[in-house]
Amino acid sequence: MKIKSGKLWLLFVMLLTVSILKGQEYPNPDWHYIDKPEQAGWNKEKLGKLRKYLIDSTSLTGFMIVHKGKVVFEYGDVAENSYIASCRKSILAMLYGHYVTLGEINLHKSLKEMNIDDVGGLLPIEKEATVEDVISARSGVFHQASYPGDFLAFAPKRGSVKPGEYWLYSNWDFNVAGYIFEKETHKNIYDEVERILTIPLHMSDWKRSLQEKMEIPPSQFTQLILCGFLLAIWLGLVCLCSIKENGGILKSLMKNG
Repeated sequence: MKIKSGKLWLLFVMLLTVSILKGQEYPNPDWHYIDKPEQAGWNKEKLGKLRKYLIDSTSLTGFMIVHKGKVVFEYGDVAENSYIASCRKSILAMLYGHYVTLGEINLHKSLKEMNIDDVGGLLPIEKEATVEDVISARSGVFHQASYPGDFLAFAPKRGSVKPGEYWLYSNWDFNVAGYIFEKETHKNIYDEVERILTIPLHMSDWKRSLQEKMEIPPSQFTQLILCGFLLAIWLGLVCLCSIKENGGILKSLMKNG
């Protein structure tokens, strides 16, 4: 099946042997390559076929295979900064842990306590959702989000479930999680990605100047107004990162959790 063209697609594959952490290599300024993949158990002929498939049958711009912290296979421009889509959610989760530990983010604080509302109003039961409910996609708020691509079409009727009881892959939850992070910590998400992740992990391809909150015409998405800001404008929270940088983050998680 040929991947649709016209869009920038990235596919990043990490093959990690979790049971043998001793042999792992972890982030440093340079990546190390396996000169002879076959000596590490990789089939050279099949890797060649993979490269041909990527060239002939896909529109991928970059692809990496990393085994025990070393690069086995590389294709395309893996240093190019590109839109990482829903990987933003995992990166935000990493930032949350630090501030929850510091006590600056209270997982038991409710939307009502934080004065969070949305266009048309949230239901009283929806405002009972806590930060923990939101970041675990169990808020029970089935309100349209600023970004499509979630499971809202499969959601129960609004107000029919209590917060924490029903899981739904919801961009409303993920977007509001970003807002809550900045509201409670008084920090900019991109600045914190740089401070907590990119600098310690030696993410040399990271460019802070490329990171910005996307503006989309209000007619195209839900507006959430709070504290004088049009939340939906920056709910278009995008992150540009290279394939190599994603690999550095995953390697760090393998080491430190």
